[in-house]
Amino acid sequence: MSRGDESSSLPFSVLTTIEVYEAALRIAEKHGYNIYDALVVSAALQAGCTTHYSEHLHDSQIIDGQLTIRNLFAGSSG
Repeated sequence: MSRGDESSSLPFSVLTTIEVYEAALRIAEKHGYNIYDALVVSAALQAGCTTHYSEHLHDSQIIDGQLTIRNLFAGSSG
C-alpha cells in the first residue's frame, strides 16, 4: 500500500476501530470481497492510501474514489 504522501517511508499502522469493520462489511458486500481482503482495503482507506498492491483483487479497480487496486501480475501469462 502506498499513501498519498510519498515523502514518508516510515511504517505506519491503523487502529482497527468499529468504523474500519463497518466499512469492511460494506466493501465486502459491494465488491464481493471476502472479509479479510475487505478489512485490508478498509484500513488502507482510513490510512489515506491511494494504491493497494494485491495478487488477487481486481487490477485498476478504484474503491471509494480513493484507493486504486494494482495487480502486478495482471495480464502476465503463467
